[in-house]
Amino acid sequence: MRESSLRFATEPHESAVVVTAHGTLDGTTSSALRGTLHKCLVDQPDAIVLDLTGTAVADRNSLTVLSAVARQASLWPAVPFVVVESRPDVLNQLRRLGIPRVLALRGTVRAALATIAHDGARPTVRELLPPISGAARHARTVVTEGCLRWGLADLVGSACAVVTELVSNATRHAGTTMTLRVSHRGRWLLVALEDGGVDLPERRAMPGPTDGDGGRGLALVEALTHRWGCLPTDAGKVVWAVLQA
Repeated sequence: MRESSLRFATEPHESAVVVTAHGTLDGTTSSALRGTLHKCLVDQPDAIVLDLTGTAVADRNSLTVLSAVARQASLWPAVPFVVVESRPDVLNQLRRLGIPRVLALRGTVRAALATIAHDGARPTVRELLPPISGAARHARTVVTEGCLRWGLADLVGSACAVVTELVSNATRHAGTTMTLRVSHRGRWLLVALEDGGVDLPERRAMPGPTDGDGGRGLALVEALTHRWGCLPTDAGKVVWAVLQA
C-alpha cells in the first residue's frame, strides 16, 4: 500500500502567511497539517491563508482539523484564518462538516489576500530581552509605550503586571534570550513572550507579598487577562496573554 504524504510550502506576504499543501489529506497527514499551521501561529502572523487546491481529500473527517486550527487562531486573538478551495466536491464536504461557520473560504489565494488586506495589519512591537534582572523593567517600558501609542492607557497597569510575571518567570526558569511581542488588534492587546525553555508553565496559587518581584504567580496573569496560554515551539515555548480594552 502506498504511504500517503502531504508536503507544505510556506510563503510570507505583506498581509499574511500563505501555506500551500500538496499531496493527500487523511487521518494520518492531518496531524502534519495541524503541526505546520501551529508553527505559523507561534510566529503571530497578521493572518494565515491555507491553499488546499492541490490536496486530495481521502478522508472527509480529516477536514475537521481546519476547525481546530481556526479555534486556536482565534485565541491570539483574532488571527484571520482563510482556506482557499474551489472544487465543488470538497466545498460540499466542508459545508457538511459545518466548517464555513468557523473560518472563511475563498476560491483563490488572491481573493483570500484581498479579504485580509481589507482588515489591515495589526500594530506590533517586538523586542529582544536578555535573561537578566533588568529585563522585566525594560519589558514594562515597551508595553507602556505601546499602550500609549495605541490609545490603550487604561491597560498600562494590567499589561505591565502581566509582562513582569512572564519575563520574570522566563528569566528565572528558562534563562535564555526572550522575544517579547506586543500587538494591538481591535479591542484586544496581545502580550507574548517566546523563550528557549522547554518546561511549560503551570498555574499556581497566589503567593504572599514576600515572594518578590514576579513571584505573584500565573494566578495574577489569569486574573488580569481575558485569557492566556502556552504553546511549545521547535526551540522552546511561547507564553501569551490577551487583555481586553
